[in-house]
Amino acid sequence: MNTIIHKKILLSLLSGLLIGLSYPPFPLGFFAWFGFIPLFLSLEGCNYKESLKYGYLAGITSHFIVLYWIGFNSGAGFLPVFLSLIGAVFYLSLFWGLFAITIQYFLQEKTVFLWFAPLIWIAMEWFRSLGPLGFPWMDLALTQSRFIYFIQIMDVTGSSGISLWILILNVLLYFTITVRKGKRIYSIAAIGLFAVLWLHGSHKIKSIEKDSVGKSVVVAVTQPNVDPNEKWEKDNR
Repeated sequence: MNTIIHKKILLSLLSGLLIGLSYPPFPLGFFAWFGFIPLFLSLEGCNYKESLKYGYLAGITSHFIVLYWIGFNSGAGFLPVFLSLIGAVFYLSLFWGLFAITIQYFLQEKTVFLWFAPLIWIAMEWFRSLGPLGFPWMDLALTQSRFIYFIQIMDVTGSSGISLWILILNVLLYFTITVRKGKRIYSIAAIGLFAVLWLHGSHKIKSIEKDSVGKSVVVAVTQPNVDPNEKWEKDNR
């Protein structure tokens, strides 16, 4: 029993590590393509309490890696900086825990899980951005900033489309590893996801390059001077 628990803990830590390292400034965005698989594996056979624990553990690991820069804030003393980092990590990791609890409900039904897990993550990203504690700077789409061909679809879907693609890819690869029947279907679907986005991105970039030949663009950058408190007022947006 202890061996199983230790294995699930390690899988949760591994998932948080992979997702955390997939964000800039690390050039490891491809880790996000399979980074959720260890978490999915750790949730197998768990109840909701255990799912919350493993999801929260993965979230803490990931957020400590991504938000390390808060601990280097030179404009404040050690204690405020340290407490800010701890508070942000432990608060934001709650969303990972909620994600784990929710997908646990669908995990037993493979077909349902395929559709609901990615949608639940998108809903979690949206919910996390709301309110005075909203934190929209952790969207999974940021992990793909170096893969210019894959992110061209954002002009249609927004950043949520990239996050959705990443989660669907993770689910397909998870099925490829775990199911006994239909492995080929899931693997072909995963390859198809890559192909569709790459072909769309390649066509998009080539068309832009073709249209921009011989043209110049004048760009001006204005430094804003806005009170941060006023900036987030809905009427001032």
